[in-house]
Amino acid sequence: MYVLMCSYFREVPKLYILPELLLIMMLSSLLSSLVNAIFVYFFQSVDSLGKFATIVGTASGFLVGTYVPLGVLPDFAQLLMKCTPATYIAALYRQVLMKETLSETFKGQDNLLQEFQEKMGVQLKWQGLLTKENTYLIVLGGILLASILWIVLVKKTSQKK
Repeated sequence: MYVLMCSYFREVPKLYILPELLLIMMLSSLLSSLVNAIFVYFFQSVDSLGKFATIVGTASGFLVGTYVPLGVLPDFAQLLMKCTPATYIAALYRQVLMKETLSETFKGQDNLLQEFQEKMGVQLKWQGLLTKENTYLIVLGGILLASILWIVLVKKTSQKK
């Protein structure tokens, strides 16, 4: 069993990425909770909220580039995907989890690496490819914006009562 576990842990991703993965998980949870809390304010019945959740749940795989890579879609679809916060979270996961593999695979081929990262949604492209730090800033900005919007909605509804 010891030999089996040692060989397993040689092949799995290194443990040093765990803190960053936990950070991305926390940011993702916070952002998703805030966005869902905002949506809940606009629905009057559980039935219509359930129907909306079904539509969003179905579309979410496409909106983050899970089913179809971001770079192969038309410009309008790419722009639509870049307007959803989950796309940036998915890009962060890809950057952290694929970093070593990509650097080994594309060693010395920077142009190919950038093209691959753009096509597969590892790094999102606005005017240039976003760095991991830029992506974190966009996610934090989305959390701040969603927090402000949620607070405004809560205050408006509490004033009506």
